[in-house]
Amino acid sequence: MTEELMLKIIELDPDHFDALNYLGYSWAERNKNLPEALTMIEKALKIKPDAPYIIDSLGWIYYKLERYEEALGQLKKAYESMKEDPTVLEHLGDVYLKLGDSDNARKYWNLVLKHDPGNERVIKKLKDLDQ
Repeated sequence: MTEELMLKIIELDPDHFDALNYLGYSWAERNKNLPEALTMIEKALKIKPDAPYIIDSLGWIYYKLERYEEALGQLKKAYESMKEDPTVLEHLGDVYLKLGDSDNARKYWNLVLKHDPGNERVIKKLKDLDQ
């Protein structure tokens, strides 16, 4: 239902940056329509270029597309404005792990737990990293 609603909002207002970001990010989370998701996020970012949550979404789509260096650059930008956001922190940890930097992955995942101590997904990532 939410996907249909976001598509309808975008149909009515093609420059609705929040709908573009929401749908693009949700597709990225599900590994669905990644090229279209990238286009939506890029459009949202052109409309709202300083929005750190959209910058995070762009970084996350780059991650899903296995463009890890580009992902890292965008996520570092998002981090500058959202240093305590568990999602941005987790995304940074995930990218660092893909880049072979387990120390930085551990650092950012531990920061997630500082702000969200019960995050089971991140607890599992840290346990897996230590095995």
